[in-house]
Amino acid sequence: MFEKAFVEVYEIVSRMQEDDIKKIDSKFLEFVKENRDLSFNFKYDDSKALIDQDLSDDAESILLYMYIKFFATSEEKKQIKKEVYEDYKLQKLKKGDNNKWFTNTHHMEYVHEK
Repeated sequence: MFEKAFVEVYEIVSRMQEDDIKKIDSKFLEFVKENRDLSFNFKYDDSKALIDQDLSDDAESILLYMYIKFFATSEEKKQIKKEVYEDYKLQKLKKGDNNKWFTNTHHMEYVHEK
């Protein structure tokens, strides 16, 4: 499901500084590496900033997860959660969904064998 996105994420991680890579859980990185779709070709454009790369939504979501999990401060995590909650609420209103709704605050986690 995320195999192509893992290709994009792995390419971006490979361009990070070593000090930043060390902040990322090695099991997570191994999971990304082992589950890439090696037939998918992604080219990082060095002339563009990361924000301007043509990334899939899945890759952007994984990168956001990585930022929250491995880099963000407690205050940044609170702000991101608030923004995601507000965006979710806005999307529900735009769709005209008048049903009772709730937020699920569980976190996406990667699965690995112990």
